[in-house]
Amino acid sequence: MKTATARTAVRFRNILFATDFSAAAAQAIPYVKKIAKNYDAGLVTLHVRPPVVNPMTEPGTWPVDIEAAKAQDDKHREEVLDTFAGIRTQVLIEEGSIQSALDAAIEKNNTDLVV
Repeated sequence: MKTATARTAVRFRNILFATDFSAAAAQAIPYVKKIAKNYDAGLVTLHVRPPVVNPMTEPGTWPVDIEAAKAQDDKHREEVLDTFAGIRTQVLIEEGSIQSALDAAIEKNNTDLVV
């Protein structure tokens, strides 16, 4: 007996790629690129870092800490855009809770796939 195969079209409009910029996260990049290109999907990258200002440190150091974090964020943003050149890419760099940032990014960007 021959079985029928149901074909369901799969469409990913937006893919969320959460990264900590580690070597382990870099291993996912070729797969993310392939999926995004195959489905002509937009890519939302999310990096969540710990808070820059630590209330336990001297307030006089905060401007230097904030400026260093901004420079690091700019570097990461440029790396992401270079890595995913040719793919519609939005870079989100957030501070605080990973779960809260993930939830917000998924909801705001109508994410279909989280990698």
